[in-house]
Amino acid sequence: MLCGGRVRWARDEADSLWEELHMQGQALARAGRWSLALLLFITSTAAAQVRISGGISGTVSDQTGGVVPGATVQLKDEGTDS
Repeated sequence: MLCGGRVRWARDEADSLWEELHMQGQALARAGRWSLALLLFITSTAAAQVRISGGISGTVSDQTGGVVPGATVQLKDEGTDS
């Protein structure tokens, strides 16, 4: 059987270990939050730099296949109706 001094020492050691584990857990939680914030920042920055471009080329011709000089073409986005 343990005497009172040893019981107190064991309890103090357990409390000390518990506090240390608790502080390490808090540090890991902070690191996790910072990592998540950094990941979100990087992905949002990368997404903001995405540029979508394209091109259209061709020849305007009449019903007989002849080229129509000076013809103008208007493009319309069906999704935005503009």
